Amino acid sequence: MGSACSNPSSCSVRTGTRTRNRNTASKHQESAPHAPRLRIVVVGGGPAGLAAALAMQRDLHHVTVYEYAEDYHGGFGWILMPNGITALEDLGVKDEVLENCVPLTKTQIWKKNGDQEQVHVHEMEKSYTASRSALMKGLCAKLKPGTLKMGYTCVEAQLEDSSDGQQQMGRLVFAPTKTNSRLPTIELGPDDFDMVIAADGVHSRIAVC
Repeated sequence: MGSACSNPSSCSVRTGTRTRNRNTASKHQESAPHAPRLRIVVVGGGPAGLAAALAMQRDLHHVTVYEYAEDYHGGFGWILMPNGITALEDLGVKDEVLENCVPLTKTQIWKKNGDQEQVHVHEMEKSYTASRSALMKGLCAKLKPGTLKMGYTCVEAQLEDSSDGQQQMGRLVFAPTKTNSRLPTIELGPDDFDMVIAADGVHSRIAVC
């Protein structure tokens, strides 16, 4: 029976950025084949959704990510701090992300009115700047083929009562965006997944169920 994580940011980011040393990760991977493998649906292929997917695949679960965008381009710039670099390393995509980043040595804050007077200068260490598209492509580099389905939006999410009286995710419907109308609509029932991760932002259709 499918279950839903209703907090998009904390669920996905917490799963995707946990930090373990290599010895711990290695021992975890050795024991993972004996653990149940879940079928996980991630709604939203942003940084949190892709990080969650990478973490789940590393633990040998089957993951499918549905993302509204048709490709990754443009977007705001990101600053990757040392703790973020550690998270990327734990996910196994540090090199893939950083090859398209620029080292950041310091930040400068100026007066809002435009006067040429610095308010604050902060020296940076082991930090980088990256476009959103560079970050996304780096995260995608280690996803298993077929994991990411782009050009899809969640149009229906229904809860149902389980045998123990708890409400759980019972039905999901993903429709192609207008420009991808040739793609088939995907309908998932409770027998098609074991967990749903809501990573589709503040207006998440999953979170409001």
